[in-house]
Order: sequence, then structure tokens, then C-alpha cells
Amino acid sequence: MNRCARALNRQFDCRDVQFLRLYLQYCLLEHHRGYSPDFNEEQQRWAQTAAEFTLAQEIVRHWQRRVGAPPHVGEPFFLSLLFMLLKTPDPVRDGHPHDRRLRLAISSLIHRFQILAGRAFNDEQGLSDQLYIHLSQALIRSVFAIGIDSTLTEEVTRLYPRLLRTTQAALSEFEEAWHIRFNEEETGLIAVIFGAWLMQKSDLHEKQVLLLTDDNPAIEEALEQQLRELTLLPLNIKYQSVERFQKEGAPKGVTLIVTPYATALPLFSPPLIHAEYYFTERQQQHICAMLED
Repeated sequence: MNRCARALNRQFDCRDVQFLRLYLQYCLLEHHRGYSPDFNEEQQRWAQTAAEFTLAQEIVRHWQRRVGAPPHVGEPFFLSLLFMLLKTPDPVRDGHPHDRRLRLAISSLIHRFQILAGRAFNDEQGLSDQLYIHLSQALIRSVFAIGIDSTLTEEVTRLYPRLLRTTQAALSEFEEAWHIRFNEEETGLIAVIFGAWLMQKSDLHEKQVLLLTDDNPAIEEALEQQLRELTLLPLNIKYQSVERFQKEGAPKGVTLIVTPYATALPLFSPPLIHAEYYFTERQQQHICAMLED
């Protein structure tokens, strides 16, 4: 374990050391039983270019000297992947050519997102560092078909459709350069990172929109979806019946009221936009001005 740490110029914590001691023995046992992983050509190329591959080859040679049996061709690739997954990416210290290439690609990705979104980030360096940490592992997961929790995907698709589409468009050149295609789960996580950093400006916060309801839930849902399509920024859309609104007014903190129903406004009320099914172009511009400024 000490040799591994020196070879990779990194420190393993106690949990990693305990895990590796057991897992490397398990790998050797499985090899004796004839079970070894297989990797396609793309995965092999990725593993071979990683800084961890030289160490993986050394471990396999170490095993072979003591065991005698020839190693399976997939063992060095698997061990290289294992040490890649144990690495905590460091945007400051990582200096492998692969890491430098990734930092340049992330800079281009951020620039492309800003052009597509028509908005600038307040702290590009902070965003770049977080994307480096995330994408270092996301690339490995994508190349080696490692799945992640997908519970967030549906929520991101429903709540942030424009942010998700903008992220997908911005990622197209990045994916082409790295010869990968992120799945919906990975793309959703990247979109969440972009969305969070868009909100870093001190004058931005999650805007509250009140949607007045009555007897046509289909139109109400259509208007909500249109609202979410109009902005990249997170929205807190609350529902309130027309009857209750006319009695109590809007809750505190509401920026905008939207309704498909004819509604009398109280004396003091946030701006109200009436749309029977679709927002007009002028209404869309007005909504964006209120929600994004």
C-alpha cells in the first residue's frame, strides 16, 4: 500500500487502505477461480492513458512473481480503473496531461454555456473547479458504463427544462472531443451545477410565482411548464385557488401572479398576467424581465 501511495503521489486514508488490502486479495482469489473482467477497446485505451495504469501493471507483475500463473489480460485495466475511482480530483494539484486537457475543455464548456444562455457567471474559477472535480469522475463513469442514482433526473427534466436543454447543447462539443455521450442522469447533475452557479450573483434569488387555480388543471399545468421554459433560473411556483386569492391576497414574497381565469385584483398585489393557454411574446418578455432581473 505504501508503494501504491508513493507511485501515485497521493495519500490513502484509513478506509481506503483497509478496503484495498481486502479487495486486492479478493481480486487475486477471483483470478485463481478464473473470473476476470473484460474491457472493450475504448475502455482499454482510456485505462492505458491514465496515470494509474503504470502502477496497475506493477501490481500485476508483483502478483505474477509470487503466484506463477499468467495474469488475465483484463487485470491491469481493472486495477487502473480501481485506483482512478479512488482518486479525489484536485483542480490545483493534478498535473497529468489528461488533467490539463480536461481543464482546458471545461474552460471552453463554460464559455459555450454562457453564449447559449446569454448570461455570465459571477465566479468562473469556482465553477471551473467544481466542474473539474465532477467531470473527472463523470467521464470515468461514462466510459466504463458505471451507473449513478437516477432519482434526480425526472425532477430536473420537469423543473428546469430550459436549463437542461442549454446544458445538453453546451456539452455537445465537449462530448465530441472526449468521444463519449453522457446519459440523462449525468447531464442532469451537470445542469444542476450550472444552475447553482448562475444563482451565485448577490442580487439573484429564487423567485416565487403564484399560479391561480380553479377548474382546468390541464391549462394550469401548461402555463406552469411555459413559465419553467422561459428562464434558466430556479422558480418556486405555488398554487392558490382564485377564491382564496380574492379573499386573502397573495402570500408574502411573491414576484408574479399568473392565471388563466378572469380575476379581480386586490388593492395591493404583485403584477398579474392573464393568459388563457399561451403567453404572448410580449408577456414572455415581461415575465423574463421580472424573474431574471
